[in-house]
Amino acid sequence: MTESVVQKLTDYKSWIESKIGLRSLDDAFFYNTGGTPISLRSVEDAFKLIRRCINAEPVGYKNVRLYDFRHTMACNTIQRWTEQGIDVNANLHVLSTYLGHVKPADTYWYLSATPGMLELGCSKYEEMFGGDQDES
Repeated sequence: MTESVVQKLTDYKSWIESKIGLRSLDDAFFYNTGGTPISLRSVEDAFKLIRRCINAEPVGYKNVRLYDFRHTMACNTIQRWTEQGIDVNANLHVLSTYLGHVKPADTYWYLSATPGMLELGCSKYEEMFGGDQDES
């Protein structure tokens, strides 16, 4: 997350705790104006209202889903790490923790989940072992 997002979340946490008291790590993070945790259903309903405003284009589904943002973030993180030369295997536990996966093995499928990652993987293989994409 960018520093500005971290700052906004920190500010929100301070504000909500000033309204409803200190929260433990097991408590919800987001609350409605009545002081009760925001439900997944509420978030999904709100997302339906804003989906058109953000010009989200669905791929393979009728509508863009909140889950699609999670998937895209995971794939983009792995692709960025690969492009930057960061050891994905050594850092996958960080992404697994962020996604809430109990086992890093549940995160490994993101390694080949997009055409961009497949292309990057092939390029890395060819750099290490030779080969030419144009070979038949």
